[in-house]
Amino acid sequence: MKSPKYLLLFLTMLVGLALPGVANATNPNGWWTSSSGSQVHIKYIEQNVYITLKATNGKTYKYNGRWTVYGATFSYSVPGRGVFNAAFANGNPDVIYVHGPDGKRTTWYRGIKNTKSNNQQSQKGIAGTWRSSTGTTIQLSGKQKQLFFNFITAKGQRYQGVGRWLSGYSFDYSIAGYGGVAKCNVNKNNWNIINCVYNGTKSTWKRY
Repeated sequence: MKSPKYLLLFLTMLVGLALPGVANATNPNGWWTSSSGSQVHIKYIEQNVYITLKATNGKTYKYNGRWTVYGATFSYSVPGRGVFNAAFANGNPDVIYVHGPDGKRTTWYRGIKNTKSNNQQSQKGIAGTWRSSTGTTIQLSGKQKQLFFNFITAKGQRYQGVGRWLSGYSFDYSIAGYGGVAKCNVNKNNWNIINCVYNGTKSTWKRY
């Protein structure tokens, strides 16, 4: 009769042959960057997968999940939204596709993207002339994390403002000589629309 040591080795080899995905399991531990702009940290312990998501609004969320195919696919639950299914891209251990219960897909890339590059890309995306729902025209430009605004009201009055990026999709600004700070969010699905709130007044900017 074979010893328990050799029996365990035989069983391990048998599982590896029957389930090649286990033998070639991918390690997801570490930081990832989502195509939505969020930063994601993954840590797994045995069958459990722990997700920490830092959203673009600065908030942090934690979710629990489990491997569905060890080292290849896992799922995790988001309260109020449902179950999200994640899978490594074929032949690429640095890309994960995440499918939500609404059918939409986001992509996670291993590592954290350069913040400066993200800011430069965001500035190029919103630089130019905008027309507010209040009738004001806005000329917007940026440098690194800073944003510069020239406002021309419907009556021809001119004001200047300075702002900064808060995340990949949101920024604030203030107008010289006036109190209060405006908070704005770029529409993630349409960079031709910006929604702002200034001293309690909401407005929508559209590219002009």
